[in-house]
Amino acid sequence: MFTIFTILLSLLSCFVVDFKSKLCDVGFKSEPSPRSRLIAAISELSSASFITLSKSFLKCVLGHCPAGRLMTSGEDAALPSSTFVSSVHIKILLFYVIFYGCLAGIFVGTIQALLLTLSNYKPTYQDRVAPPGLSHTPRSEKSEISFSKKNPDSYSRYTNAMDTFLKKYNDEGQTDPMKYEDCGGKYNPLFYSIRFNSPHSYKDRGTVESEQGQRKACQYLRSWLGSCSGLNDVTYGFAEGKPCIIVKLNRIVNFRPKAPSNNQSLPEALQGKAQPNLIPIHCKNKRDEDEGKIGEIKYFGLAEGFPLQYYPYYGKLLHPQYLQPLVAIQFTNLTLDQELRVECKVYGANIDYSEKDRYQGRFDIKFTVNS
Repeated sequence: MFTIFTILLSLLSCFVVDFKSKLCDVGFKSEPSPRSRLIAAISELSSASFITLSKSFLKCVLGHCPAGRLMTSGEDAALPSSTFVSSVHIKILLFYVIFYGCLAGIFVGTIQALLLTLSNYKPTYQDRVAPPGLSHTPRSEKSEISFSKKNPDSYSRYTNAMDTFLKKYNDEGQTDPMKYEDCGGKYNPLFYSIRFNSPHSYKDRGTVESEQGQRKACQYLRSWLGSCSGLNDVTYGFAEGKPCIIVKLNRIVNFRPKAPSNNQSLPEALQGKAQPNLIPIHCKNKRDEDEGKIGEIKYFGLAEGFPLQYYPYYGKLLHPQYLQPLVAIQFTNLTLDQELRVECKVYGANIDYSEKDRYQGRFDIKFTVNS
């Protein structure tokens, strides 16, 4: 270190102190001063000593140190032998192996401790989970459904989406008694109508932490959706300018929606129709100027709402066959060639709405039916 410092000091002195006379120039013409000769001698001596020391040390590192000694400037300087150098390398390597091994152990231990606090079946913290969103099928860009009833290609993407969504609700796929059970809905194929009991309360299948294994799912047959099932009309009313949409409440593990506590929270159209174990839904024009242009709205499904016997949902691991209750909504008399905005809402004691989330407990959709 001292040698390197001496070299740097000599170079700095050469360029700064004697800059005017340019004594450091190779081709200088004037006689160098005694000070310059002294600096040059020190620089030469320092450079030679540094080079000699470096070469000798490299030989020792490579295992060629003569008798474990290093000769510098006529003096003996003891250096470690090749065996000693190798042992130092092994100790350094061993230190870093232990050091990084401890770091890895701390990291893995922390992750394992965190995993012990998590459940495989439900979120650990649900105190800030928002009420379920209300979504519909078919989905479209900007929630706009625009088509011409005379042009099948204009609405084929909507009908295809509904076919795909309703495939898992096919009646023949829900016949296995080990996976599905009847929770109150009865279908009379003779009159193509639904016979059902009053909506029931929650279907309790134990807690998610219990050792019951997979739970059965309540049947929800596609045929219960009537004119919007796609079984009798494969166009779901689009060919007649009477489009259907399928509405569902999004899944939340262990969530139990509560029916409205009183009729005062319901719109006028639902007054007197509230049932104790049902989450009702209602659609109407969103804009005042569209009033009278929407026409009659029909609802299909069990009790025209979301019965509580389909809740709670136990998650994909415990409830793999779970089928959400559906409500099919058909708009039978939309004014043609006009853009109409419709808003649909569900009503429940623990279902709120948010201005920041347009699908929390409600949604609005835009219809344009061309003649």
